[in-house]
Amino acid sequence: MPQRDTCIVFLTHIWDEVLARRFERLRRESAAHADCFLVLQEDDPEVVARWKAQLESIGAADALFTFNALELPRQLGFRYFGSERIMGNAHFPLLSFLRSHPGYAYFWQVEGDVEYRGRWGEFFEAYRETDAVLLAAHFHRFQDWPDWFWWPSLTPPADVQLPRENMYKAFMAVVRFSRAALESVERAHRQGWLGHFEAIVPTILLMEGRRLEDLNVRKTCYVGAFQDPVALLPLQSTVRCRPYVSLQEFAHRGQGPLLFHPVKERWVFDGEKVMIMPPGGG
Repeated sequence: MPQRDTCIVFLTHIWDEVLARRFERLRRESAAHADCFLVLQEDDPEVVARWKAQLESIGAADALFTFNALELPRQLGFRYFGSERIMGNAHFPLLSFLRSHPGYAYFWQVEGDVEYRGRWGEFFEAYRETDAVLLAAHFHRFQDWPDWFWWPSLTPPADVQLPRENMYKAFMAVVRFSRAALESVERAHRQGWLGHFEAIVPTILLMEGRRLEDLNVRKTCYVGAFQDPVALLPLQSTVRCRPYVSLQEFAHRGQGPLLFHPVKERWVFDGEKVMIMPPGGG
């Protein structure tokens, strides 16, 4: 397959038939628009073996990119924020991926617990004409949400002042970076910047004067304003930190194609209907 200007990475650290079906649909439906890769944390050899067998069975053996969470900071040359490794630094695997796949202009990252109630190809096509360096959900400046949990994580180098008005955050369960954006973020880490990835990435890019764009600008792909729990479901975003998305919400919330996160129950959408998966991870 010839290389496009855009790639999509599906990020996971586990094996599950649910995730295998999710990745296969993502790859199939986006084939006309982008190259699709599985970016897999390789800490468990059995998980790697299961994924290798799965990818070979669908003719995608060359779509696997693995990383070791313990070794990643040494390989990149800068350290994690906090103790949760990838949980707080979910852009690190993509920075590593960039080194071996530098020819792409744009890099989408889709977390494994995302479902899209629509066709992935149509989703990605909607954003082909924007040159924004970062596409994500739920952008806020500090003054918009001063008690957001991860603001205190932002740590600039000792010689850099970080006014609150320059602090920016996003929600990045589904995100698109330009290559220039990834290069800017890596450069900032090398200069000593630390912080939760959903704070440091948009803050660095905004400080450089780059253009960021909410995913809802080009099309309505999520509804609800709150990414943290609120009492009323209509206010709760379909793309959020918690609580988990139920099958009932996926089936009946809103109208038309929408993103949903986090999906932890054992069902998948095949592009037309929901499939209930048997218990267990195999």
